[in-house]
Amino acid sequence: MTDASEQAAVLALVARTRLPWHWAGALIEEAGGAKRLLAGDLGGVAWYNRADAEALAGGADPEEVARCAELAAGLASRGVTLVTVLDDDYPPALHAAYDRPPFLFTRGSLAAAGDRAVAVAVAGAATAAAGDVERARALAAALAREQVTVVAAPRTASGGAALNAALEAGGRAVAVLDAGVDHPAALPAGLAASLAVRGAVVSPRWPGAAPEPASDLHGATLSGLALGLVVVDGAQDSPVSLQARRCLDQARRLFLLSPLVLRESWAKQYAGHPGTTVVDTVDDILEVVAAMVQLRAQLSAMP
Repeated sequence: MTDASEQAAVLALVARTRLPWHWAGALIEEAGGAKRLLAGDLGGVAWYNRADAEALAGGADPEEVARCAELAAGLASRGVTLVTVLDDDYPPALHAAYDRPPFLFTRGSLAAAGDRAVAVAVAGAATAAAGDVERARALAAALAREQVTVVAAPRTASGGAALNAALEAGGRAVAVLDAGVDHPAALPAGLAASLAVRGAVVSPRWPGAAPEPASDLHGATLSGLALGLVVVDGAQDSPVSLQARRCLDQARRLFLLSPLVLRESWAKQYAGHPGTTVVDTVDDILEVVAAMVQLRAQLSAMP
């Protein structure tokens, strides 16, 4: 675990940068730390990345560092934990994603998305037909009964239903917020209480940030925390179809429900991708997930 001053330095570097946040985080890691980068030590940065690294370091002044240190110091009193890409407890699955956010603000236990956890994300449109919501609920409950952690966005119809169903089934769930952890519209109160006991609330945005459903940070975190993403519903060029594309770009398994493939042209197109599996039941998902877990174990055992 990095110390508080290193975490504050990460926040300060990201706060005012014009670089994409995932690239800022990658540069911080490449430099060997945020404080090192702030000090102008670019020895660990490849020559072709140094212009970006210099721009990143030059955007953070001492006042910004102090402000971020104050922010980090006050988190514990609100039950919030800060995890940066420099920390050992940053979720390993998400860290493997090319577009990982540089930090996460969380409530609850990130063990639900840890190295040994098997997690599957469920995604759908902000509003959805009753049949699609029920499919999301049934899938999440079945996954939870098989000890699979369910990851979803709580402010979408299918995502909220999936999180509630997983918790009601006695499983674990991770809510990925499209807003800051302190924003009043980020999460229903009842769901927040349940997640505090058997899961986590995760936000890749500043604590008070307003909802932004289509943000890159939210999309990267949603599928990046999981082995795969189940898409229940979503129209052409909707945030859900873009999320499906991101899932494939992150080398995660994309699961498309067959009713969606039958009615949406984008889903038909993605159905032919080698990283996609069209599914009818949760058993179809579990079969693929089991094979992925076995492969992961074999790779980990290799010298």
